[in-house]
Amino acid sequence: MEKVALKDIYDPNGILLISKGIKITEDKLSRLRRFGIEEESITDVIATKDTLTQNKHPMYEEKAELDRAMRGFREKIRWIDPEVFDYCSKLLIQILFARQTMWRMYMIGLANYAEWIYAHSINVAVLSLMIGKKIGMKKESLQTLALSALLHDVGFLLVPKTAVIEMDKEDKREIFIEQHSELGKALLDEISIDETCKKVVLQHHERLDGSGYPYGLSADEISFFAKIVMIADTFDLDTSEKYYGGASSPEEAVFALQNSGNKFDPHLVAVLAGLLQ
Repeated sequence: MEKVALKDIYDPNGILLISKGIKITEDKLSRLRRFGIEEESITDVIATKDTLTQNKHPMYEEKAELDRAMRGFREKIRWIDPEVFDYCSKLLIQILFARQTMWRMYMIGLANYAEWIYAHSINVAVLSLMIGKKIGMKKESLQTLALSALLHDVGFLLVPKTAVIEMDKEDKREIFIEQHSELGKALLDEISIDETCKKVVLQHHERLDGSGYPYGLSADEISFFAKIVMIADTFDLDTSEKYYGGASSPEEAVFALQNSGNKFDPHLVAVLAGLLQ
C-alpha cells in the first residue's frame, strides 16, 4: 500500500528531508534512518493513500493557499491591467494543478515551510507572466517562465527554518540567504525539469552590472528568463512587509527599479511600469 508523509520531516539541524505529501518509498525510509530519525517518529508522520483520501490530502489544501496568495496580490496591486492579469492567473492555475510531478511537491513544501515564501512565489510567477505576455512570449515559453518563477526560491527548503525566521538579521541573511539559489539548483538537479528553470533558480539574484550573486554574472551571461524573474522578485519584495522592513508602494518600487543603475533590463522594467498604470 502506497504511503505518503503527513507533515514535513526535518533533520536535527532543521533541514527539510521530506515534504508533506511526498510518497514514502523504502529508499526514503532508509534516508530518514541515516539522518537519525527514530523509527517511532517515522511511523507517526506517514499514512496510506487511502487514509489521506478519507481525510484531507495536502494537494487540496494548496488550493486554499493559492486563493489566499492571489487575494493578497490583488489587494497589494490595486491597479493592474485586468485583461493580462486574468489570462496569466488562469494560466498559472492550469500549470499548478495540471498534473502531479515532483516539482509540485516542492511547491507544497514551500507552502508548509513558510506561507509568505509560497505567496511570494505566486506573486513573482504572476508578475513574470504578465511581463512575458506583454512582450509577446508564446504560451510554451510562458509556461516555462511561470514554472521558473514559481520555483525561484525553492532552495529555501534546504535552509534551516530558524534562519528564515531571523532573516531580518544581517548575519543570517549573509550566511544563509545567499545560498538558496545554489541550493535550489541542486534540488532541481535531482528531478526532470527544463534547464531554463534551473538557470532562473540559480541566477535570479544576479544583476546585469555584475553586482549580484552567486557568481557575479552580467549582461548576456544571464538567462533572459532570469532577467524577467529578478525584476518581479525585487518588485514583490519591495512591496512586501515580511522581513524586509516597511513596504514600498508599487509606484515607489517601480521608481527604485528604474533608478538602480544598470542592474535591471530597462525595457522589461518599462513593461512592468506600463502594466501598473
